[in-house]
Amino acid sequence: GNLAGLPALCVPNGFGQQGLPTSLQFLGRAFSEATLIDLGDRYQNATGWHLKRPSMEKLADRATIAPHVRSADFAEPGRPDLYRL
Repeated sequence: GNLAGLPALCVPNGFGQQGLPTSLQFLGRAFSEATLIDLGDRYQNATGWHLKRPSMEKLADRATIAPHVRSADFAEPGRPDLYRL
């Protein structure tokens, strides 16, 4: 959830300049989960971004920029649900 307690939904919407996926976030009114899911479904059916994958060549080139970096943390340090890339 988020700080406001409102429902939110993220859907893929492309790739950034470095080849990493980007997303679009929809934020709804309280108890509008069904509307958000319908909106996300319509967006995905209209765009097809959810079917595309990042270019591994572009991501591999990015790894040579900072070879000393072995991983990236996507959560607060020390938490058990840490996502490591």
